[in-house]
Amino acid sequence: MSGPLDSIRAGGARLAPWFVAALGLTIPVSVAADHILMVLFLAAWLVAWRVDRVAAAVREVPVVTAACALFGLLLLGGLWGPGDARDFTHYLGKYKELAFIALWLPWFADPAWRDRAIGALLAILGVTLLGSWASGLGVWEHLGPDRGPHNPTVFKNQITHNYLMAFGAFLFLMKAIEPGAAWRRGLFAVAALLAAVNVLAMVRGRTGYVVLVVLALYLVFSRLRWRARVVLVIAMVAGLATLYETAPFFRERIELGIDEARAWQPGAGSVTSIGIRLDYWSTSLAIIRDHPLVGVGTGGFERAYTAQVQGSGVPPSNNPHNQYLLLTAQLGLPGLAAFIGLLVVAWRAARRLPTAFETDAARGLVLALASGSVFNSLLLDHTEGMLFSWLVAVLYGGYRRSEPAAVGRAREVDAVERR
Repeated sequence: MSGPLDSIRAGGARLAPWFVAALGLTIPVSVAADHILMVLFLAAWLVAWRVDRVAAAVREVPVVTAACALFGLLLLGGLWGPGDARDFTHYLGKYKELAFIALWLPWFADPAWRDRAIGALLAILGVTLLGSWASGLGVWEHLGPDRGPHNPTVFKNQITHNYLMAFGAFLFLMKAIEPGAAWRRGLFAVAALLAAVNVLAMVRGRTGYVVLVVLALYLVFSRLRWRARVVLVIAMVAGLATLYETAPFFRERIELGIDEARAWQPGAGSVTSIGIRLDYWSTSLAIIRDHPLVGVGTGGFERAYTAQVQGSGVPPSNNPHNQYLLLTAQLGLPGLAAFIGLLVVAWRAARRLPTAFETDAARGLVLALASGSVFNSLLLDHTEGMLFSWLVAVLYGGYRRSEPAAVGRAREVDAVERR
């Protein structure tokens, strides 16, 4: 019996990494495809039954430990608050990818699988970029709700599209500055430029503006010497100022946001994008003020929000569009600490990844989530939350408990040269 059983388990082990790596192709495209691959992966994992590797990941990889701790708090948060079982399962289901990190990560210990996964993500981001430009230039008619040449999103809404393109520009640029064939580096450089223009001057999602600037500043300060940093920061400021003056689309989006913020009145029930967010945030802060220590429970946010706005002009909501406020409202200050702790641990652990690309990609991922979560509940949003959890599994699959001596020396020399 052991022979056939071993063969079945080996078959599951062969299939599992293909399913999880293929998520790189589906995350920017289709929620349904993501869930199909997750089910197929889970079935293959259960057949392979690599529980020991999952336990080792939770024990030895700090970012996995932190992600599981946050998910554990969310699980525990089902014990209190005004929400019922349906509310609890709704929110916990949105956070489920945090638990999958521990299942996915062991399959990326092999650098070949990390390369395949990153390659898949870069490929589909490239396809998305080409589709958006084709739609924006009128080459391809891609119409839909609030979609077309005036707002050329492809697979996702404008917020998610611009978040993906901002992070894609970051990845493309890092690939462009890696050693390699000139044509390949040039191709990635062009892709990075087209993605940045797509974010700033074509698609309406303003969260992408913030993420793109934060990631650009990170690359400037992580990869360049101080004189070059000064020059590039000045150039970035000048470029954004020029874009503001010469690109009506960009200027309109910035000025509209400022006008909406100025027009907001507490409790009046705004109908503008920024005004609605300010309603979300002020109401969420009121919930946190009333429940600072343990929050209203994982499933209690919607009912607590509805009770808070009763009698005012503000409509009910189940999402404050701010991940920091949502977790604090759900779990109190421990929830906020667990989320920030996850970001800090991921940042610090990135230095023990095998390559400079993986270190910078991991830290860029942290910065993208940290900055984007000010304006959106990104762990609650499927694509953004899935991208974070999946890329954590991919990139930290190469985590080493002690930094390789050669890598450590190379980074020390590089740090000295940048001063």
